[in-house]
Parts: sequence; C-alpha cells; structure tokens
Amino acid sequence: MEIEELYENTVPAEADLLDDVTETAASGMAILTERVERLIRLCEKLSRENQTLRAQNLELQVERDELREKN
Repeated sequence: MEIEELYENTVPAEADLLDDVTETAASGMAILTERVERLIRLCEKLSRENQTLRAQNLELQVERDELREKN
C-alpha cells in the first residue's frame, strides 16, 4: 500500500470540527435571518401606526382650527 492510497481513504480529524463550525454558522444564520424578519415586521407595523397617528393629528388640527373660528 502506498502512502497516497492511505491518505485518499481517510477522513481528516478536522472534518468533524468543520461540520460543527458549518452547523454553528448555519444555525447562527437562521437566527440572524429570523431577527431581521422580525425587525422588518416591526418596522412595517410602526410605519402603519405612524401613518395612522399622522392622519389623526391632521384631523385634530382641522377640528381645532374650526373651533377657533367659531369662537
């Protein structure tokens, strides 16, 4: 048996470590993806709330101006 054949059929000791690192990176990426998706949903919700509050504010300003004109 030649040395090259021996090395061709063996799994490097670092293979398990590399698999662990890959799994850790994948799970870290999944966690990061979930957090980004949550932030996107939160930004969308806050944007809708902001739009609603601006509309309410405008209505109140119009009402205030009408009441001032009456007095």
